[in-house]
Amino acid sequence: MKELSTTISSVLVYRNGARVVRTGKTELAKGEHIVKVGDITQYAQQDSFRVKGKGKAVLRGMDVKQTQRVHEAEGDAGDLKKQLRDLEKKKENLQDKLLVQQSRLSSLNAISSQFGEEFGKWYAAGESKIAGLAEFDKTTVKMVRSARKTTRKLQNEIKKLEDEIAALQFNIQQIHGTRRTETHTEALIRLDVKESSAVEIELTYQVDYAGWEPTYDVDIGDARTSVKRIAMVANNTLEDWEDVKLTVSTASARRVEAVAPSPYYVDVYRPRPTRAPKMRKKEALAAVSRVGEAMEMDREDGAIEEEPMEEAFAVPSETLSGTTVYDIPAEISISSGEDPHPVTLTLEEFDSRRLHYWNAVDMPEVVAQDEITNGDSVLLPGDVKVYASGDFIGETHLDLKAPR
Repeated sequence: MKELSTTISSVLVYRNGARVVRTGKTELAKGEHIVKVGDITQYAQQDSFRVKGKGKAVLRGMDVKQTQRVHEAEGDAGDLKKQLRDLEKKKENLQDKLLVQQSRLSSLNAISSQFGEEFGKWYAAGESKIAGLAEFDKTTVKMVRSARKTTRKLQNEIKKLEDEIAALQFNIQQIHGTRRTETHTEALIRLDVKESSAVEIELTYQVDYAGWEPTYDVDIGDARTSVKRIAMVANNTLEDWEDVKLTVSTASARRVEAVAPSPYYVDVYRPRPTRAPKMRKKEALAAVSRVGEAMEMDREDGAIEEEPMEEAFAVPSETLSGTTVYDIPAEISISSGEDPHPVTLTLEEFDSRRLHYWNAVDMPEVVAQDEITNGDSVLLPGDVKVYASGDFIGETHLDLKAPR
């Protein structure tokens, strides 16, 4: 049996999963061989392994199995127990905050139901107006959304603490038992080599505990608004992705089943892939004019202003299934277990217009609202940071926005 050392060369990240490609090269003599690729994460799906290669050999088959490696434990459990107590205390505090938010949601739902039942009576008696109902509904929706956002955040933090607590408890038990067991996946590849030569193996498999969430930077201008798409890529696969070719896909890695649609749609709109926006001719001429003026001023001052650094964007393309994939232009490293890693995807410009409303509470004040048309682009749900001409003004959340 020949053990092959491989490295992760490329990763395709789905919304809830990832497809990993490992490559390795070795010299083999003529005859039949079994090549073992080990140290693969235990989170690899055993039925997803695929293999191909290059060289003067024939692939006969492949077996995938999980193995356990036992390590003698070292160290004292005292420090780990202290960390465990601290984490359990943090978890209790978060659970108390979660109960408060859940109670808040229940109260808001009860108040909303009671108000809906009583408003008809007040309106019929002339004691209330429709504007009051609209204002109450707007305020309630805002409070419920805030409470749910806080609830989700607390639940994620509690889940993360529970995972850390479970890991600490496991390590403490292993120290007490003087042994520690690690689970790995390995692939055994059967080859029939026709003549002594170099053989290159490419192993592909899917893993759980990886994925990405979209987030956006929206910079509002006078009549045009730029939207930067950013993928927050999470890697908790127990494998480090070092200098890999990264691709981000809007597809989901979950198993699906065909469901009869109701209502039935004859066809689904498939937006064309968008590319990073280019300067229009007038804007380019204006930019050249401004640069010329700036250079004249710099000559007078005896200094030349440095050009701004360009930002690289991903190249989007659409698959036959209608999903969009983004090829990241440079190699990226994402270690396992770290916080989500931001990866810039694209920068697009959309038409926008500014609407003004009177403030019902304070009449002299005017409320400004910017309406952005996303055109042929699909915007997935995600958090949004809002800027006005480069100045940060707030945050919000974006629901799914279909193309026009």
